[in-house]
Amino acid sequence: MQKLVDAERAYDSLEKIYAIGAVELTLQSQAKVVFARTTYELLSEEQKALISKADVQKLVDAEKVYAALVEIDAIGDVSYSTESKEKIDHARSTFDSLTPHQKEMIGEKNRKTLVNAEKDYASVENSSNVIVIVFLVLSCLLIIGGVLFLCRLFMKNKKDDEGGNGNGTVKAMSVSILPVIAVLASHYGDAPFIALYVLAGIAVLLWICILCMVIARKKKAKASEPTAEEEPAEAEQPSEEVTEESVEEDRPAEAEQPSREPVEEEKPSEAEQPEEEEPAPTAVQSFVAEAPVEAEEAEGNTFEGRYVRSFTAKMCQADDQVKSYYRTLKNHALSFKKAVSRISWPFDSINVGRSQAVKFVIKGKTLCLYLGINPDELPAKYRVEKVESGRYAGVPCLYRVRGDRRCAYAKEIISLVMEKLGTVPGKTCDDDYDFPYEDDETLLAKGLIKERR
Repeated sequence: MQKLVDAERAYDSLEKIYAIGAVELTLQSQAKVVFARTTYELLSEEQKALISKADVQKLVDAEKVYAALVEIDAIGDVSYSTESKEKIDHARSTFDSLTPHQKEMIGEKNRKTLVNAEKDYASVENSSNVIVIVFLVLSCLLIIGGVLFLCRLFMKNKKDDEGGNGNGTVKAMSVSILPVIAVLASHYGDAPFIALYVLAGIAVLLWICILCMVIARKKKAKASEPTAEEEPAEAEQPSEEVTEESVEEDRPAEAEQPSREPVEEEKPSEAEQPEEEEPAPTAVQSFVAEAPVEAEEAEGNTFEGRYVRSFTAKMCQADDQVKSYYRTLKNHALSFKKAVSRISWPFDSINVGRSQAVKFVIKGKTLCLYLGINPDELPAKYRVEKVESGRYAGVPCLYRVRGDRRCAYAKEIISLVMEKLGTVPGKTCDDDYDFPYEDDETLLAKGLIKERR
């Protein structure tokens, strides 16, 4: 009786194995294979012995073939990536592990799918390798160029660094080891594009740093533009004043001549009669108009002949009328947009951006303006003087303020200069630029007067 039961169950299992048929990548085929394996595993050892090895091999073949079909189908769309490469390699490994009979069961279509996937990946890999190599080379060139550019920037800033020992160059050259780090990361990271990602990221960060440094450098240069223009003037100022005073000393007779009427300051009545203003002085008259005045100040003052005075020092000791003219004209100039003021040793400069607009200078007891406009462009009524000195190339127009009317004219000329520079009034300025009076000893102690050498 038991033998009959064993035979029936073994036969039932055989029916399930033979029902598998051709193995395909379908849910129905999968169900047949799983059902046949389950039925077989439920048999006892005596019942399994009733099934031949050839029949059992059919079940094994069906399982392996179905597993191979699943691996081949899992490849999907081929791309140049680690995941795609692993899927293709795994499918190939599974296919190669099959017996010749099992490979025949795979079917020509599925075999071609595997072979085509391998060919597609090889083609994509070759193309991608070329692209990767090109971009790696470009990234390396960008990094090398960036390092060299950084070296140049650091070398330019070397004088500003404490010690000036070339630390900037060392820092810049240290960036050159980054490509080596990227190559190592590419090798151990086991990712096709990691070297490109690393180098491209380094190149981008490097050039962002360079861009920031260049922008900061330009801003610094722009901020220090007036200083760069005026520093040489400060260095030359002592020699200029010495020249004027030395000429005065060489010509004492001329300074003491009683015929100094032409250089006297205009009388107040001149404000009421502008047509009677004196003609523009010649070079000799200009000198005589200023040097003797300073000589008068030097009487009884041993400091005047021995020291060179800054603009601030001259303003501190200027009379109230000069201070009033200066305050009025400076407020008017600063009322225009983008106009900024900077007081240096020889003068007070008003700039609009990088362009020089006005320079206030004290000559003797007279407030003088150097203006950034061609004197030939101004009407004759202003009676300006043309300055040939290269020191005042940006402000070649000289105007002396010796009265209220000339102060009003100075405001008109400043407006013309600002219009030429493309700016317009933007605010109302009424600041009190106060320079309290201080004697020579106090100014000397503050460094506003320097000893002539």
